[in-house]
Order: sequence, then structure tokens, then C-alpha cells
Amino acid sequence: MFVKNFNVVFVFAGVCLLVSLHSFSDSIRISNTLPPSVHKRFDREKLKVDSKESERNFLKLSERAKKGDAEAQYELGEMYYYGEGIEESNVKAFKWYKMAATKNYPMAIDAVGGMYCYGYGVEQDSRKALEYFKKAYKLGCDKSARHIGEMFKNGMPG
Repeated sequence: MFVKNFNVVFVFAGVCLLVSLHSFSDSIRISNTLPPSVHKRFDREKLKVDSKESERNFLKLSERAKKGDAEAQYELGEMYYYGEGIEESNVKAFKWYKMAATKNYPMAIDAVGGMYCYGYGVEQDSRKALEYFKKAYKLGCDKSARHIGEMFKNGMPG
């Protein structure tokens, strides 16, 4: 009796695993077909905060960023890119990402690559995008490898 029940449980678990893997692969396929503007909206989970808290956060980050703090510069870039508590501006986002990138901040270097890749806040340049993605990857930003792969898959570099 135990062996028969075990086989049923084993088969059921296998079916559940296959269904979940199939659903996961479909969601990846669907997300890769969406235009960059849609990815932009969903790339980062946004916290819903009141405007006073956003303003305080922005002022603190601005202070640190102006003193040369690469992490704060990157975070300011994120705030401008996603319009978190401030008006969205790809040009200002690029400016702050670029400042942090000059200090070899890997996530900022990846972000600059993305800006060049899609032409957000700067003229589109796939060669520069690829350079930045490669540098970010060498500095430990693993998601840059995915960006490089997507560029080659889409025939962008060159």
C-alpha cells in the first residue's frame, strides 16, 4: 500500500514541477518580448512613500552625491530614472549614473550601458553600451552578462 501511495505522490510532484517550469518559461518568454519602456516600469519594485519622506530621501542623497559618494550618485540616478518622488528625467538619471560609473560603481556602469543601449537620456550607441556592460560584468555586476547576451541575440552590437 505504501509503495502504491508513494508512486502516486511521486508522479503528482513530477507533474506539478513540469507545470511550474512551463509557466516560468512562458513568463520569461513573454517578458522578453515586451518593449523596453514596459521593462522600465517593472524592473524595480517601487516603495509607496509619502512625498515628505521622498523629499527627505532625495535631499539626503543629493548631499552625499555632491560630496562624491558613488552609491548616492547611483541612487539619485535611480530616483530620476524611475521618477521616485521626483519628476522622471532620463537626462538627469544618465548624468548621475555616469558620475557613479566614473568611480567604478558596477551597478552604475551597467545602468549607463542600458541608457546607451536604449537611447534613454543620451544618443543610442550599441558599441558604448556593450563596452559598459562588459566593464560592469568584470567588476561583478552579473546582470550585465544577461544584457550582453540580449544584445547579441538581438543583433545590436556591430
